[in-house]
Amino acid sequence: MIGIPTSGMTTLAHKIIANAQGGQGAAVYIDLSGTFDPDYAIRCGVMLDRLLLVRPKTITQTLDIARDLFNEGKLTLVLLDLLNERDTTRPRDVGTMLRKLHEPLAKSRTAALFLLNAPQRPQWQALEEYTDIRLLIQRQTWLYQERDIRG
Repeated sequence: MIGIPTSGMTTLAHKIIANAQGGQGAAVYIDLSGTFDPDYAIRCGVMLDRLLLVRPKTITQTLDIARDLFNEGKLTLVLLDLLNERDTTRPRDVGTMLRKLHEPLAKSRTAALFLLNAPQRPQWQALEEYTDIRLLIQRQTWLYQERDIRG
């Protein structure tokens, strides 16, 4: 998913995790951004006792961890949160790294969900080549119920 802050992308991602956990599925949240909010995740239906939270320091570590998880093939969902990417190092070829993820992911029964800021950073343009579905999430207006924002 690609979006901007306050677009609802994190909410949708948490709802997807909760849905994946619904049928005894296991999920991993790879938080390169360092922004995972457990209280908000619980409010969205995520079961923290069935969620593995990983906080790598670099993009390279993030993709290596994802590849290892795909190779295991025991997970329902692996979410890679790259929204507020803190890694200042830049791998030379993200496309090559993504290519290494493709085969293990294709052989597993795991779904991968990438969260990216819009506009998409140039190093992640190669991701489009490997995705089946791309969602651009944008907020047009807030939906209110009395004084509370509901959507």
